[in-house]
Amino acid sequence: MESLKIILIIEDDHETRVAYRNALESDGYAVVTVTNGKSALEFLARNPSVDLVLLDMNMPIMGGDEFLEIRSRDPQLSALPVVVVTGRGDESRFEVSEKMSKPIELSVLLKKVGSILKGGA
Repeated sequence: MESLKIILIIEDDHETRVAYRNALESDGYAVVTVTNGKSALEFLARNPSVDLVLLDMNMPIMGGDEFLEIRSRDPQLSALPVVVVTGRGDESRFEVSEKMSKPIELSVLLKKVGSILKGGA
């Protein structure tokens, strides 16, 4: 039996976080949520078995760019697939698995997440 894929959602907006969580859980994923990049790094240090990160870029305490910079320098995190979901139009200089612009349709999000996880990205 295949184990549940774990998705870490890094999103400071409560309604968005709940919508993503509900959609992903109903699609069969285990979901953990945090509200900033600092909390995400702390969680990942204790729980390295996360399969994919869903990352907002504009957050308090530590935003997406800083999270991606630290991830890029950490050999254990650098291969972790990241889907950036942002309302910001500029391009991050960091490599990510996918970039989606808010607002997104949850069906599109589920399709992207599924294809990344099934493709072993």
